[in-house]
Amino acid sequence: MLKNSDVGTYQFLVAAGSRFPSVGGIHRFGVANGGVGYATSGGFVDDIADQLDAYAADIVAGEIAVPETP
Repeated sequence: MLKNSDVGTYQFLVAAGSRFPSVGGIHRFGVANGGVGYATSGGFVDDIADQLDAYAADIVAGEIAVPETP
């Protein structure tokens, strides 16, 4: 799993730099908005990348519910 903290940081900076910042509140970053993903380095998941992408699409579509607590 990758936590793409750059996505949240960028969104915060864009909001903070606007004339009317709306940086307050709770912002959730997940598969749908690029906040998390999976690592492809090393070629360890090359053979199942299509399956992982299908699971990600199912998560975004709401067909797979991901629990928020372990």
